[in-house]
Amino acid sequence: GNRYILVTPDAFDDEQLDGCYMRAEVALKSTEGMSRFSDEYKKKTDAAKARLDAIADERSALRTAEIKDKYQTEIDDGQKKLDEAKEKLDDGKTALDEGKDTIAENEDKLKDAKSQLDSGKQTLDSSKSQLDSAQATLSSSRDKLDAAEAELYASDQKLTAAKAELDTNKQKLDAAKSELDANKEKLDAAEEELSYAKEVLDAAEQALAEAKSLSPEEIAELTPEELEAYEAIVAAAEELYQEGLAAYNEGKQEFDQGKAKYDAALSQYNGSKEKYDSAVAQYENGMAQYEAGTAEYYSGLSQYEAGLAEYNSGKAQYDQGVATYNTNKQKYDDGVKELEKGKDTLSDKEKEYKDGLEEYDKGVDKLEDAKKALSELKDCSWFVFDVGSNGGYMHLSLSAKSISNLSVTFSLFFVVIAALVIYTTIKRIVDEQRKLVGTVKALGFFNSEILGKYLVFGISATIVGALIGILAGYFVIQGVVLKSYSNMYVIGAIPPGILAATSAIAVGLAIVLAIVAVTISCMSLMRSTAMDLMREKQPKAWKTSKASKSGTSLYSRLILRNMRSDLARVIVTTVSVAGCCALLVIGFTLRGSVSSVADKQYGEIVKYDERLSFNAAASDSVEKEIEAILDDAGATYVKAQSGLRAFKAGSDVEYTDLICGDMEALSDFYNFKTWKSDQKLPADADGVFIQSRTTETSGKNEGDTIVIYDGTMAPNEVRVAGVFNNYMGRNMIMNEASYEKYFGEKPEMNTYFLYLNGADKEKLVEKLDQVKGYESMSPAADEKGKLELVTNVFNRVAILLLVIAGLMAYFILLNITKMYVNQKTRELTIMRVNGFTVKEVKRYLNTETIITSVIGILLGIGIGALMGYIVIRFIEMPHAQFVRTPYWLGWAISALITAAFTAAITAFGTRKVKDLKLTDAA
Repeated sequence: GNRYILVTPDAFDDEQLDGCYMRAEVALKSTEGMSRFSDEYKKKTDAAKARLDAIADERSALRTAEIKDKYQTEIDDGQKKLDEAKEKLDDGKTALDEGKDTIAENEDKLKDAKSQLDSGKQTLDSSKSQLDSAQATLSSSRDKLDAAEAELYASDQKLTAAKAELDTNKQKLDAAKSELDANKEKLDAAEEELSYAKEVLDAAEQALAEAKSLSPEEIAELTPEELEAYEAIVAAAEELYQEGLAAYNEGKQEFDQGKAKYDAALSQYNGSKEKYDSAVAQYENGMAQYEAGTAEYYSGLSQYEAGLAEYNSGKAQYDQGVATYNTNKQKYDDGVKELEKGKDTLSDKEKEYKDGLEEYDKGVDKLEDAKKALSELKDCSWFVFDVGSNGGYMHLSLSAKSISNLSVTFSLFFVVIAALVIYTTIKRIVDEQRKLVGTVKALGFFNSEILGKYLVFGISATIVGALIGILAGYFVIQGVVLKSYSNMYVIGAIPPGILAATSAIAVGLAIVLAIVAVTISCMSLMRSTAMDLMREKQPKAWKTSKASKSGTSLYSRLILRNMRSDLARVIVTTVSVAGCCALLVIGFTLRGSVSSVADKQYGEIVKYDERLSFNAAASDSVEKEIEAILDDAGATYVKAQSGLRAFKAGSDVEYTDLICGDMEALSDFYNFKTWKSDQKLPADADGVFIQSRTTETSGKNEGDTIVIYDGTMAPNEVRVAGVFNNYMGRNMIMNEASYEKYFGEKPEMNTYFLYLNGADKEKLVEKLDQVKGYESMSPAADEKGKLELVTNVFNRVAILLLVIAGLMAYFILLNITKMYVNQKTRELTIMRVNGFTVKEVKRYLNTETIITSVIGILLGIGIGALMGYIVIRFIEMPHAQFVRTPYWLGWAISALITAAFTAAITAFGTRKVKDLKLTDAA
């Protein structure tokens, strides 16, 4: 539907409302509660429109008089305001002249004060120079003193640190001396102990030697007791010697180690003592230098303080002079400021006077323009539009009408399908229960009672099926269709609904259809006697035909005889296959026709990449700035005027996108070709080119006249220069000369059609956003996306038809096949007994199916192609034309799917052949 934006009144600028007009929304009480798509609503609104049109001239005249009175009052008020403004301007001119004289007098006074200030400034500058020199000398002395002080401080720190380090080292040396003395005493004591141990060792060695001094002869002369005592003495002497030797060696080792450590420590101590003595000498030398520097520093400090006192005295005298100068300078500056302020005020008053004078002159011009506009004011006019002029309403109404046309077309088609389903189902039951019916007849039942049984079955099944169909339509079909269409409108998903009256009529018609189909199916039962029914059904006897005499095979003659003997079944089979194939052809034709529009429209007609919109009134340079950016990006473009315009080709007002520009240049971006002849549009043609769909809906053709409204809704009769091919949208195109001729003004360019040529769109848009007057840039593919929504609708329709075709083929063909197999059971059993294989028997059965399927497919393609074309014309809208050329691929796919359905169902129905027994021939 339409999209509206609501804003506050202050968002409007009256001067920018060019081409706008007042609008009143009229609601009729007589249409409350009515559907806007009903004929009754159309009658009511047409009547109201006629009444409004009847008073349009009267109300237009009153409105014209009202506007003229309003503008005349505004002109009179404007003249009065201009006279008052002229009087104020004259008073302001007198005040300006007096102000100029006062300013000139004050300027002379300020010049004398400036001379005195300049003299005082020179004296101050000389004093300042002397002070600066003295300050520089003092600063240099202060820097030297600071450096000397820093150096003395650093020396003091170093001397303090050195003194502390000397004290620390002295303590360490004293500690080391004490430790050395203690170690010397320990070494002396150890040496004495070692000497004593040596004496003990020597005594033990001597005792051992004396013990071992006995000769072997002397030892041999000893008694056992003496020998034992001797050995004990020797062992004790040996043990004492070894212990003494071990103690001596251990003591000797410890003494050597202690002696080595003592010698090393003594050497280290002597080295440290030498370093300490050298450091003490350096410290005493540094201390002497520090004391000399300190005396020199205090002498320089005294000289500095004397110079600083002299400087401060001169500085105080200078500061007093500066203060006096600044006071006088401030007075001068204040005077200058007052003078400048007076000049600014005078300048402002002059500008205000000039602006006022300019405004006065503009007011005079504006008043003259208003007087001229009032004298040239055209009479007001009314335009009364009903709901049919609303684009959203018309789109929704046409969509609903398309669905309605589809529903009527397919309803008639499905009536035939329903009749076939009922007929084949009841016919199969009747054939299977033939003997049972004969028995019932023999027992005295009337035909009406027998027919009633099948009517009950048929009607009950019909009612159940109808209810299932209503529910399926509500929950499935409506959901699919409404969901698809809801994507195309702002209103969102439309809730499905059940029309009680329509549903009741549909159920009633279904019941009538069931009664007729059941009656036809049972006609043979009603006409046959009980005896005939209880016998096996005999095939019809046929006279020998020319085919049998011409050498046609028995196999072929049997098939032909079977087809002639049950012509009704052959016709039903053919019609069923044709219906199945026709449904598929319709579905694929719809899908192919709609989906091909995108390739036609956006592959052959619309060539440009992007459409750039701008407002030329926003800036004088907007076109130059945009073209410079496009040139820099390497884009190719053409400039045109494009905008929505109302037009009237019949009784209703409709809308179109009117494109105006250099048609020769536009042809590189819009490949419009003439309708039927498929030639390039002539660039210099007189009038406007309309698209083929507009010609079909309005009857207007080349040479005719249509009414196109300009931005103020003023009507303009324009000649139709020709008709061009276009599939989507509502377009008209004309050259600039024709636009100026029929609309009385040059077109205002507001659009560029362009090729990006590989340019980065995002960077391009970033630059364009900086241009005042640039509005938007949209790709041609945007419209292609909207077309895909429509394509999705018909894709779902095609799938729905595929499912319905499959179900139809299943129910009808399966019933017919099983019924045929039951009829031929005896014949098929005899064939099996006589040596025919299962494959040969099935081929015998399927040959007839193949013949009827081929005929049905060919017939279905023809019917489906015709109905598909009719359906396409039904669903086309004023702004949408679908591809009407034959869709050969869809026909071929439909034929293959139908053949596959038929083959699968026939194979399923003839499974019984392989299970035939000899008893089946009885």
